[in-house]
Amino acid sequence: MRSDLMPVVSAVFIALIAIAAAPNAAMARESVVASKPLPAPVGHAQPTPNGFLSDEDANADEQQRLSKFDAQQHLLDEQLDKSLNICRC
Repeated sequence: MRSDLMPVVSAVFIALIAIAAAPNAAMARESVVASKPLPAPVGHAQPTPNGFLSDEDANADEQQRLSKFDAQQHLLDEQLDKSLNICRC
């Protein structure tokens, strides 16, 4: 009777080993896929100084306009500071 059960026990044992090994095999495949480097972005280029240069005259005019505006704001800030009466006791 023991010799009749031996093939059945062996088959069950092999089936259990296969079932237990299946998730490990799937995880191994996922780790191989995940370990590949990502591709470089398409169309990416490093910025160059030429890409930032604009029309020199327009840039100078804009800077002068901003400078005048900043000077006016500074005067207004000073007038506001003088008009405030804050006690710092």
